[in-house]
Amino acid sequence: MIRSNLKINKKLSLVDQVEERLLAHFKEMSLKPGDTLPGEIELKEALGVGRSVLREALSRFRMIGLIDSKPGRGMLLREPSLFSGMERVMNPHLFSHEKLMDLLGFRVVLELGAVDFIFDNVKDEDIDDLQRIVDRQVVYDKVKFTPQSDYEFHVRLMQIANNESVKQFQNILYPIFVFIQNNYQLFLQTYEEKHKDRDEITHQDLLVLLSAGDRDNFREAMKQHFDMYYYLIKQQTTNVADS
Repeated sequence: MIRSNLKINKKLSLVDQVEERLLAHFKEMSLKPGDTLPGEIELKEALGVGRSVLREALSRFRMIGLIDSKPGRGMLLREPSLFSGMERVMNPHLFSHEKLMDLLGFRVVLELGAVDFIFDNVKDEDIDDLQRIVDRQVVYDKVKFTPQSDYEFHVRLMQIANNESVKQFQNILYPIFVFIQNNYQLFLQTYEEKHKDRDEITHQDLLVLLSAGDRDNFREAMKQHFDMYYYLIKQQTTNVADS
């Protein structure tokens, strides 16, 4: 039975309140993924709410993968997908410039933070895979990669890091980076003019350092590889502050 004395935020909608009470119930009952949940009638009576409100709350849980229905078993508790809701709204046209820059910075932080995991887990077959990606990638203007080529290389690096959440998030962010590369050309061209005498770090350069086991120089090379993103974020932040 769900306790009636749970503290609920009255500022929330009724459906939101039902969600909180259901989650509290799952916790109190020490339910774990795979366990069978009470049926709708039992939940409705325990909560003292209408069926439509309960079904809306349960529908939200289904959307994020927290519950599932199986013939003959009823509703089951599942381990939720962390990014299912995010994947549905990851449309760059829905975000402000500030939010796009936040997401761009998040990607840089994510990849630099994964360097040690990459070096701890890398195998010969990973190096071979990365070399094949480098060999077939589409390059233009000597060192620039198409979004698909850049994505393929960096996603493979994240696979080596062996963190499923990082891999999922990298996949979700892909439309953001395609959008940025296609719509921020003026800023990127300005960066290129300012740094035209400096050698760019290519995927092949990163692969050589990874193959050699040179962790520290790989980390520094990754920072330089992402330098144009730092520049873009800084420029956008400065423009917003001055506006």
